[in-house]
Amino acid sequence: KIMATLHHVSTRGIGVSYGGYPYFTSYENEMNSNLIADVSGRLGMVSEFVGDDGYDYVVLLNTDPRHGQTLGLTFTDEVERVEELLYNGDMVSTVAKRINPTDPLKFSYAFVAGQMTLYRVIRKEK
Repeated sequence: KIMATLHHVSTRGIGVSYGGYPYFTSYENEMNSNLIADVSGRLGMVSEFVGDDGYDYVVLLNTDPRHGQTLGLTFTDEVERVEELLYNGDMVSTVAKRINPTDPLKFSYAFVAGQMTLYRVIRKEK
């Protein structure tokens, strides 16, 4: 039910391009993202969405069909907190929270082959 409320903003490959989407590079923030500053991992995809609820969302996908791997995201200074949504949003777990405003906000997570995870991104109050 959550995915049906999300509107696609952008998609980039991690390490390689899939389906005609460009791959992510942090060179001058080529993704033109207000959320994601950098990615880490071998094979994957990262997509940004905006929800009907006004929140930003990020989907991280391990595109390797045979092997697990660690994928990571580093967020821009605009991001305050990142929450993993489980069981169609019925369970929410904070995976990254900005404590020191000068430190980068980032996390990495071990993904099994083909795993996709949805995150809600909470921006700083203006």
